[in-house]
Amino acid sequence: MRIDKLISEAGLASRNEAAKAARKGNVTVNGEEVKDLSRHIDPEKDVVTFFGEVVEYIKNVYIMMNKPEGYVSSTDDPSGPTVIELLPERMQAWGLFPCGRLDKNTVGLVLLTNDGIAAHRMLSPKKHVEKTYFFRLKKTISKEEIEMLEAGVDIGDCVTKPCRVEMRGDCEGYMTLVEGKYHQIKRMAEAVGNKITYLERVTFAGISLDTSLARGEWRYLNDNYDENPDFIFNKPEYRDATILISGDNFGSGSSREHAAWALEDYGFRCVIAGSFSDIHYNNELKNGMLPIVQPLEVRQKLAALPAGEEITIDLPNQVIKSSAGEFPFDIDGEWKRKLVLGLDDIGITLQYEDLISTYEKNRPSYWQ
Repeated sequence: MRIDKLISEAGLASRNEAAKAARKGNVTVNGEEVKDLSRHIDPEKDVVTFFGEVVEYIKNVYIMMNKPEGYVSSTDDPSGPTVIELLPERMQAWGLFPCGRLDKNTVGLVLLTNDGIAAHRMLSPKKHVEKTYFFRLKKTISKEEIEMLEAGVDIGDCVTKPCRVEMRGDCEGYMTLVEGKYHQIKRMAEAVGNKITYLERVTFAGISLDTSLARGEWRYLNDNYDENPDFIFNKPEYRDATILISGDNFGSGSSREHAAWALEDYGFRCVIAGSFSDIHYNNELKNGMLPIVQPLEVRQKLAALPAGEEITIDLPNQVIKSSAGEFPFDIDGEWKRKLVLGLDDIGITLQYEDLISTYEKNRPSYWQ
């Protein structure tokens, strides 16, 4: 691969900009300055730097996106914003493109990649790759009309191939296709005297939409890029953070312990919020974390501190200490004792292990 192509595809500069940087000595290969960026290198073995930073080799990238309404499934389109524009600016230079199209007003699963071979395999009509859509109709559809759709209907320029329809009520359900004609599902509905009012792709090529993704959000699919580098917790300055500063009603809707487990697993030991849902508050305490309630002005002061600055939580004295000031907080006395001593319910029970053992030995025989 050419050096200028590597820099360009990494989203760091255009080829012309890279060439100008090289002439000023700002490009190196394996520690040596290079001026000629048309030179070919092995991007998996050679180390290229651009203004002192190592250039990441973007090989094959696979991204799942939850497409919102109003975006065009294209790399460039004058009719409106494209799904590529939903990615961080640096990634827009990676040569990514959508595998197939979703209509502008259709939402749901879109796969983005720079792997032309993989895209061809998913899009080739010969591969019969399945796509499943959730749909809503304007009016009730009959059993006979469903059978017509499944057998194939004339949509003007062709007769559609057989498909599967699974209803989830009188007016909504799922349709699985192995082809993708222009506005196909909408035209199929019209062919049986109905109209689509909502359409969402939920699976494509055996990949299901991650329902945790909000409209417009995305994530990597492949193991080499399993983290979204633009997610705030993955940024280097926050990666080792142990205190999370949040808004009001933290943990609402997260009544299971898994939410607290996830926070603890990341490395957080304390969450400072305006308020907490009751269940989540107790789940944090049960898992050895410290939930602290503070007013907005305090949280704003703490959040404004540089990422690397240390904040001390003095639990015995119930005070937050920082360069922005010292802020007291409340906590139940028994929970405070447990956290200071590092005790959970089992640990407390084990404090009486000798008494329990003695009791067990002295139990009457008829209790044995």
